Amino acid sequence: MRIDPNTGLNDAEFLSYNTVRIVSQLSDGDTGLGTGFLYQFLSTNRTSVKALVTNKHVLDNTQTATLVFNPTGEDNKIDFKGEKTLVKFPEFSTFWHSHPNPDIDLAFVPLAPIIDELAEEKKYPFLTFFRSENFPKINM
Repeated sequence: MRIDPNTGLNDAEFLSYNTVRIVSQLSDGDTGLGTGFLYQFLSTNRTSVKALVTNKHVLDNTQTATLVFNPTGEDNKIDFKGEKTLVKFPEFSTFWHSHPNPDIDLAFVPLAPIIDELAEEKKYPFLTFFRSENFPKINM
């Protein structure tokens, strides 16, 4: 099994700690639970866009949400005994973007503003992002 040289995690651990829990308060008063994963997109002008990717149905009807990140220090090394980093959004619908095709069940939350705000508060969630090179290519 491959070990990531930056984190020291094997592929299974990387996947596990790349996952973020999403706890949502729905418009009908119920609580929803879901997960998302961290992904670094490249925009058309080759700018890095760090995001939390999930399914649209996880975020539908969400009024407020809390994202639960794995803990780390400034060195971005996973802290297995640390407290989870919680990020609360009072008006969550303004933060996420859904795929424009209603038949595609994908959505994302841009993370740059969240990462900056957490750093100001001296909070450092474990952030390791999938990139396109992490996935097999289809040879046609």
